[in-house]
Amino acid sequence: MTLKKSFIIFPAFIFSVALQAQTTHVVIRAKAKAASPFGISHTVKYGSAFVTLKDAATGKVYAKGAIGGDAEQPLSTKARGGEAIDTASKVVKKTGSFEADLKITEPTLVTVEITAPSKKRYSGKPSSAAGFTYPAGESIVSSTQLWVIPGKNIDGEGHTIEIPGFILDIQQSFPSGNEFNLSSLQGGILPVKAFISLMCGCKVTPGGKWPAENVEIAGWLLKDGVKIQEVAFAYADTSLYSGNFNIREKGDYEIKVYAYDRVTFNTSVDWVKLKIK
Repeated sequence: MTLKKSFIIFPAFIFSVALQAQTTHVVIRAKAKAASPFGISHTVKYGSAFVTLKDAATGKVYAKGAIGGDAEQPLSTKARGGEAIDTASKVVKKTGSFEADLKITEPTLVTVEITAPSKKRYSGKPSSAAGFTYPAGESIVSSTQLWVIPGKNIDGEGHTIEIPGFILDIQQSFPSGNEFNLSSLQGGILPVKAFISLMCGCKVTPGGKWPAENVEIAGWLLKDGVKIQEVAFAYADTSLYSGNFNIREKGDYEIKVYAYDRVTFNTSVDWVKLKIK
C-alpha cells in the first residue's frame, strides 16, 4: 500500500494596519522676558496673545487661539480657550495658557508660535485669532519647536515661551487726523507722553521690581524723513514718561519713541505722523 503525502499550502496574506491617530494634550504658556507670565487680564488690558501650533514639515495648522486664564473680567469662551482647528481647546485655571488636543499618528515636530501685541491700544480685543493679524511693527512674535509624541501629554505647567520687548505707546492726544496749526503750540513746544510696561503688563517704577532707572526712553523728531532732533524722556509717573519737542516750522513730521533697558536689553518703538500747518 502506497502512502500519499498531502500538502496543504496556505496563501500568504500581508496585513496592512493603518496607524490610528492618538489624542495628545499640549499646554502652552507665555512669559515676558525678565518679568511675569501672561494671563487673561493681558487681553483685557493690552490685547490677545495668539498661539499657533503647526506641523513643522508641512505647515498644517493643528490649533490656534488666544492665551487665557483666571481673571476678574472673564472673556468669552472663544477668547479664553482659543479657536480650535481639528482639536478640542480649553483653558486651564492657573497662569494664562492655551491648551489643545492634537490628533497625531506619529512623533511630530511642532512649531509653536506666539504673537503678542506691543501696543496698549489693542486692549480688550480681539477675542479671536481668526482672520486677525496685528499691523507690522505692532506685535512681537516668538517661536520654538518641540517634538510631540502620540499619547504623551505635555500638560501641567506645559511649555513656556519667552516674549522679549516692551509694550510702548505714545499717549499724547493729537487733533483728529494728526493735523494742527503751528500757532496752537505754545512757544513752539510739543509735549509728548509715552506709556511703557513689560510685555506681560508689569509696570515700571523707580526702585521697583522693574526699575525705571534701567530704562532709557527717548524720541526722535523727523521732518520730511530726516531726523532733526532727539529728546530724552523723563519719568513722569508709573510706567509713564514725557518729553518736549521744539517745532518752529510747518511741515510733515514723524515722532519715533524708543525704549531700551540697559540691563535686560528689552526694547520697543512706537511712532506717529503729524502734519503741522
